[in-house]
Amino acid sequence: MSEELGIPYNAFTKEMRQNGEFHYNKSSKRYEKLISLEEYEKYLKLQSSANHDSNEALEIETHLEEVEITIGHKRERAYTRP
Repeated sequence: MSEELGIPYNAFTKEMRQNGEFHYNKSSKRYEKLISLEEYEKYLKLQSSANHDSNEALEIETHLEEVEITIGHKRERAYTRP
């Protein structure tokens, strides 16, 4: 990667590790972004919120026909009342 960027390998590794943002994982042979515990907790909350929204949408989609029928029946009753 350093060759592709045209910088010495040592400069590349120093830049990647600067501020503790990346760590080289020897087993996967790649740099991985490090995040603080606070950032990770925010990420988990966002994921949880996204999953919750997704689950709600899936629930609505699953029962959409039932909801439409129910709404249709309520409208019919409203129009047929004397």
